[in-house]
Amino acid sequence: MRITTRSLLIVTALCGAHHTTAQTVVDKVGVDTRTPTEVLDVNGTMRVRQLPQKGNSTIFTTTAGTASATANQPFMPNRLVVADANGVLGAASSAAPRWFYMPSVPLPLDPSKVNPPYTTEVSGTYSVQLYNLFAGQFSGGAAFPNRVASSATATLPTPAAADLDYFVTYYDDAVFDHVGISATGLLTYTLKPGFVVSPRTYMNIVFQVKE
Repeated sequence: MRITTRSLLIVTALCGAHHTTAQTVVDKVGVDTRTPTEVLDVNGTMRVRQLPQKGNSTIFTTTAGTASATANQPFMPNRLVVADANGVLGAASSAAPRWFYMPSVPLPLDPSKVNPPYTTEVSGTYSVQLYNLFAGQFSGGAAFPNRVASSATATLPTPAAADLDYFVTYYDDAVFDHVGISATGLLTYTLKPGFVVSPRTYMNIVFQVKE
C-alpha cells in the first residue's frame, strides 16, 4: 500500500520495528495512488470498524462542528452518504427512488396529431420518443413552455437514457396494438381497426434507474 501526497510527505522508519509512520503537510493524501484528486483519495476498498448509533453520545464532534475533549456528543444523522460515478462521496437529504412514472404526455391516435420529432407515424405505426419527452419536461426549454417551478434556480434530476430501463405496465388493449418499447425509450404501437376511445384509453409507463 502506498500513501502519497501532492505536496510534502515525510516517512520515518522506526529502527527495530516493522512499520513506518507517515506525516502529511497540506494538500491531498492518496492511499495506493500517486495522483490523489481529493483531500483523501483511496484507491481500493475501505472499512470503518466502529460506526456510532443514532442517538448515542459516542462522538467527539459537537453540533456546532467543534471538538469535544471526550466522546460524549450525541450522533444525530440526517444525511445519506452517496457517491458519484468517480467514487467521490457526498451527502444527500434522501435516497432517490429507483423507479418513477413517465410524466403525462398525449399519445397520438391520428396521423394529423403527431408532433415531430417527439411523435411520428409511418405506415400506421406510431413512434413516441419517451425519454426525450421526459427529459424535455424535466429540463424545460422553448419546446416545453407549459412548465412552472417554485424557484427559478430549482432543477429536476434527469438520468441519461442509457441509465434507465423502460416499462409499459398498462395499456388499453381495445385501442392499442403491437405495443413495444426499446432500450433507448422509444415507444411504438399501432391502432386497432374501428377502435373507440374510452376512459381506459391511456398507458402507464415506468422508468427504472439501472443498478
